[in-house]
Amino acid sequence: MGAGATRAGLLLAPVVLTALVGCAPEASGCEVDDPVVTPAAVAPGDEVEVTIAGLACSSDVTVEQYTLELYLPGDTEPSATFRLDITGSDGAARGVFDVPTDVSPGEGYVAIAGLPLRCEGAASCPDPAAAIMFTEP
Repeated sequence: MGAGATRAGLLLAPVVLTALVGCAPEASGCEVDDPVVTPAAVAPGDEVEVTIAGLACSSDVTVEQYTLELYLPGDTEPSATFRLDITGSDGAARGVFDVPTDVSPGEGYVAIAGLPLRCEGAASCPDPAAAIMFTEP
């Protein structure tokens, strides 16, 4: 099976990271911590859990959606995009996905994309991200 087919299957997998989060654009100082990837080093076919702590926002923030992008080693564009299950009213989230079976060894990462948030004292926030090391089988 080719890399494109594996990645397409990853996108369609029912247990993929399903969820959704955003803060109201007017929320000042609304930030999301970097996601936590467990385990941090994985082999092809391994299961990965991604968790996100709750939002550090004021009470007027509405939790809507988190979009998680998976970047495999060498990627400049995401290989797959997922949604994460919201697990708490504060915007905490969790999801699980399987590592593609044809992934090359090296460092990749997952990033939360498209959050309409503003950091305290900044015009925009960098996308929260976490490294993930892909190893040999």
